[in-house]
Amino acid sequence: MDGTKTIIAFLLFFMVSGVSAISFDASIEPDTNFSAKQFQFDENVSGIQTANITVVNTGSVGCSFRARSVFNNSKQAYSQEKALWPGSSGFLEINENFLENGTYRGALYLEYCGQQELIQEYNFTAGETAANTTQINSSTVNVDSEKVEVSLPIEKGLVVPEETPSYWKVSSSDIVNGTTEIGLEAPIFDEREKLEFSIYNRSSESFVGQTSVSLTEPEPGEWEKRVEMLKDRSPQIILASVLLNLLLVALLIRKHREKE
Repeated sequence: MDGTKTIIAFLLFFMVSGVSAISFDASIEPDTNFSAKQFQFDENVSGIQTANITVVNTGSVGCSFRARSVFNNSKQAYSQEKALWPGSSGFLEINENFLENGTYRGALYLEYCGQQELIQEYNFTAGETAANTTQINSSTVNVDSEKVEVSLPIEKGLVVPEETPSYWKVSSSDIVNGTTEIGLEAPIFDEREKLEFSIYNRSSESFVGQTSVSLTEPEPGEWEKRVEMLKDRSPQIILASVLLNLLLVALLIRKHREKE
């Protein structure tokens, strides 16, 4: 009888050990999804093809969304990148130059969360439009690997990429009060590169000129250098001020004692 109990206890031990060794992976993979609506494009183009779409992040994680159009299986254009939290929506717009008569085919893709999906194919007709080669000076205000802020002598308009480095994703951008912020994604950022843009007036549907955007920030002036120098030395300045105040207090105490 005792032997039977021992065997049962032995078997129960291994059964319990086996059960305790079982583990379940209860983690849930993040859901990356979206809904696309209100896709619009110009069926008849006069200089610029403008295509836009509203997307809603219906997934469970926040990530960046960007629209990309491919024209005649070769020419590409990009929208600005939008970071969207779950449940939020974003408006994505693509602009591209078309100056020659012809019928073109476009394919709109959505790049999101490291994926891409074809949204819609579309056809449109472009009429011949005169380009404007007038060079307009622009000044780079701020730049990094994701954006470049530019100042121009034009209050309102649209800058559209013409020449960009291979594999860079450079968006068009509106000029508001003489400044514009151009979105970019550069696999290898190089400040020696230059970006060429045409400048378009939406109201008159005509090109204003062209501009070359530098990816190097201008050298600071003398005043800016002095301000930066003071910022760098602020701990030393504070320490010197504290020591000076302590010295003044000590002198006042000594003077007061001498009067007594």
